[in-house]
Amino acid sequence: GSEYLKSKVLYENPDVSDNSILVIPTCVDYDKYSAKEHQKDNDEITLGWIGGNQNLNYLDKLIEPLNLLSKDHKIKLVVVAGNDYEHPNARFKIENKQWSLEGEKDLIRSFDIGLMPIEDNAIGRGKCGFKLLQYMGLGVIRIATNVTINGEIITDGENGFLVKSDNSNW
Repeated sequence: GSEYLKSKVLYENPDVSDNSILVIPTCVDYDKYSAKEHQKDNDEITLGWIGGNQNLNYLDKLIEPLNLLSKDHKIKLVVVAGNDYEHPNARFKIENKQWSLEGEKDLIRSFDIGLMPIEDNAIGRGKCGFKLLQYMGLGVIRIATNVTINGEIITDGENGFLVKSDNSNW
């Protein structure tokens, strides 16, 4: 899924040659689905996140930056997962949506901005950017932590926005 994961396989398997491993990036096929149509008539900004329950904790790093944003802008955070996400310090609306394969494309299209916060650690560096590719494939603006593959998928300011992994500019 990424050069980082390939390097881990090579490290753990020194008898395997570099050219015997093919990196196949994560892909999405959204050719038959329409992209989001952005409209300016709504004064509320919908920030969204989609992912597995085990990754809900990544949202914790967004609470304070989103609290700051909510002082000047009407925002809500839509969380699409199997479990609900709540945070006692959030000063903005958090709306939980149940994930389903049939509904995920419409749920993602409901986002104005798709978020992908991750940590700069072994687990975060092993991510393959699927969430970003989903957002991109459906025409949703994206913001992600600049860790490994995210920095390869996004060119900051051109096809999305990257933030530092130390949480200083979320």
